[in-house]
Amino acid sequence: MERRAVGGDAVSTGATGLIARLVAAVSPPGHSTSFGPRPVEAQEELALLAAARVAPSADNAQTWRFVSVRTAATRARLAAAVEPALQQALSEAPLVLVVCGVSWLVTRARREQPFVMLDVPIALTHVLLEAAELGLQCAWTLDLDEAALREALEIPPDVRVIAALGLGWPA
Repeated sequence: MERRAVGGDAVSTGATGLIARLVAAVSPPGHSTSFGPRPVEAQEELALLAAARVAPSADNAQTWRFVSVRTAATRARLAAAVEPALQQALSEAPLVLVVCGVSWLVTRARREQPFVMLDVPIALTHVLLEAAELGLQCAWTLDLDEAALREALEIPPDVRVIAALGLGWPA
């Protein structure tokens, strides 16, 4: 079984080739993540969002929304609302994407299914893969204080805050 270093953590993948690279690309990093000073440019952010746009979703509703955060004060506020291991990385990342889901966009639900909680992580995975393709380092989490992030970014109560993703160039 192959052992690979992923963002400072060893991940046992049991796979090689493409699958091992995919696992490495989307595995959350450990607490040692640090970003260099180079900003994530607008065209790179657009490439990330374009990758999310082509993700499959129920009824092609694209239930995800991304809030881009670049200001240091707001990033620090967001960092305080995530798991301690990622607080420093999120506060230092040149770009933080807060990943949200809007469940009411799926209008033709055929059964009770939380489509937004399925669709949004797929879109997030597309963003993570595009980030890896661009060479960006990622620090992401689903373990967050949804109410605190919603308040900090003035996100409406009917929109779920699902993930926070820090992006930047490796130090």
